[in-house]
Amino acid sequence: MAVFDKIEPCPRRSVIRSEKDIHDIGLSKDISEMTPARRDEILAAEVNIIREALLFVLSKSISTLELETDSQVTTNLILGKVSSKWEVEAIILDIQGILKTSPRLTVKWIPREANKAAD
Repeated sequence: MAVFDKIEPCPRRSVIRSEKDIHDIGLSKDISEMTPARRDEILAAEVNIIREALLFVLSKSISTLELETDSQVTTNLILGKVSSKWEVEAIILDIQGILKTSPRLTVKWIPREANKAAD
């Protein structure tokens, strides 16, 4: 499965690993020179993609999953290490709820350099 925003190509991707498959999900955006408002839009897109990926996994009855993402901000929000912005709080709460009800589903941050599966 791949999900891409086709406006500006650049790697912003996550990989889902399960006992059955590896799924590539991603958002193609270069966020390095964006305004704070635009970065907030990208963050919202990233958390939406992760929520959709988790819902996809649940719909396929995949019980064990490690979702890897190279977005440390997104990972920290999902894991509750930092407070979420109000714009994405409801989505983060959805993701956290999914993860709580399915303890064998996990979200893990990996450095972009190590994220070869998504490149």
